[in-house]
Amino acid sequence: MANLLSYKGYEGTIEFDPEAKVLRGKILYIPDLVTFQSSDCKEIESEFKLAVDDYIDFCKEIGRNPAKPMSGQFNVRISPDLHRAAASRAIIDGISLNAVVSAALETYVGTPRAAVNEAIAATTALHTKTLLEWASTVTLRKSSPDLEDLLNITQEAHIISNKRANLWH
Repeated sequence: MANLLSYKGYEGTIEFDPEAKVLRGKILYIPDLVTFQSSDCKEIESEFKLAVDDYIDFCKEIGRNPAKPMSGQFNVRISPDLHRAAASRAIIDGISLNAVVSAALETYVGTPRAAVNEAIAATTALHTKTLLEWASTVTLRKSSPDLEDLLNITQEAHIISNKRANLWH
């Protein structure tokens, strides 16, 4: 069981302080320190919500926007070899490295649909454009593409389809 609470887009921790015999917590992912506590486990959630509301109200009073819990940007430290391999694979697949990381993180936290769909759509668009350009070249080169040309186009479409299907497996 996780000791996290959520309210209005903010998350807070809960920890037991054995010396004081209270539950304590703080709002996570903001630069300000906002804490809450309760000696009654049934009240800790309401104390958290009160802390969030007080934080928002205090920011309004002093004329400042409350900090957003997450900006959507962060640095990832990986080995240069992994960075190179991931960037190269993203180029081959026709997607951005941000889309790759986003899809991987969404898969990790169990909500993969949005990023995966975005990445697959970008890959599909790129490969479809490439395939159509290639098919146009074949048709322009010959007044009437023969069976071999059409077979090549079909095989290329199948390869692209397989790449797309295996992209996130």
